[in-house]
Amino acid sequence: MVSFELGNYEEAVSQLSEAMDAPVLLKAKEVPEGWFYLGKSKSILISNAMSLQNQEQLVRYKGYDLEAYECFNKAIKAGAKDQITQSSIQEIQDLSYVIFNSGNTEYLLGNLDDAITYYNAAESIAESHGMRGEYQIYSLRGQTYLSKGDSTLACNDFAKATERYLASSPEIPDANIGYAYYSMAIIERYNNNDLDRALELAQVGNELMQSEVERLKGLLNNGSSDQSMLASQGAQFGSVMDALNRFELDIYSASPQKYDEAVAKFKKALIENPGDANMWLVYGNLIEYNDIEGSYEAYRNAIVIDPNNSVAHFNAGANRVNKGTSYARKANDEIDFQKAQEWQDKMNEEFKKALPHMEKAHELEPNNIYVLDALIQVTLQLEMMDDYNLYKEKQQLLKGY
Repeated sequence: MVSFELGNYEEAVSQLSEAMDAPVLLKAKEVPEGWFYLGKSKSILISNAMSLQNQEQLVRYKGYDLEAYECFNKAIKAGAKDQITQSSIQEIQDLSYVIFNSGNTEYLLGNLDDAITYYNAAESIAESHGMRGEYQIYSLRGQTYLSKGDSTLACNDFAKATERYLASSPEIPDANIGYAYYSMAIIERYNNNDLDRALELAQVGNELMQSEVERLKGLLNNGSSDQSMLASQGAQFGSVMDALNRFELDIYSASPQKYDEAVAKFKKALIENPGDANMWLVYGNLIEYNDIEGSYEAYRNAIVIDPNNSVAHFNAGANRVNKGTSYARKANDEIDFQKAQEWQDKMNEEFKKALPHMEKAHELEPNNIYVLDALIQVTLQLEMMDDYNLYKEKQQLLKGY
């Protein structure tokens, strides 16, 4: 304990570890103190190593966070007086983030069993001491189980993550909870072969994402939080919702009966909510391969409602490119030169319709490589060589070659 007070934490760990190997030789009051200061010494060493990102120390002190947690628990169980008990509880709560972060590190390094050990400890702290944010622990442990191939335990954790998130939503909406729904939907479809349940999870996840986006917009409008962080979350929400939408559409395409039900559902919903740009966008995606003109009209409706919707502009442009490409195939198959030219002209008409949509999408998302790829294709076909060269140069800069 003297070494600890002098800041010699390594020496304190060595001496206290030796002492706590034989706690029966200590006085009763010294046992909880010994465990507490051993845990505190280890906690300081690993926390400092993490703060400094000292790789040598991180290797040397690996596991100290878990060992410190165990020491504080032993201090409490040893019948510590109130001051040591309260201090141990506080230290455990302070360790929760360190332990959770260690779990994330082990997961990223591919040490899945170690990651689960850390997440288990983080869960125990959250459940025992009422820590907020436990939904994140369940969500990431679920991803770890999924990486290990255990879909049952993964699904259980994802379900707990969504349950805890709904019961106590964080102050700032977290788009990552959408991936829990997405992962459960994937498991239900591909592991359990339950399309109905998979579809239900995708839809529930999407509904939550939409409500959280509205909450996020409220925070952005009142300026009460970090605006750059909120804007970053907004981009994440778009990505998650796109994944859920595409998965839902994939299920519809896998089942003709569900496709017909979905079309009927969207038509009814659009009559009731004609001003919902996102619904028009999803509907356009749904019918893209069966009704290309209806799909284009749906994207245009979304654009009328939300002129700065980059996805709607991109989809509308891609729709016309696909239409033009179908005419190109007919031109290539035609042996009559005049008829082939007619098909070629039709193709160019569609590419001209695509161009303003792609230009607007590029204006809204100048670093979107997929938009640039499409603009290169369109301008080359329309022989707009100055524009082609400009977009080609931007593409090369973004790709780095």
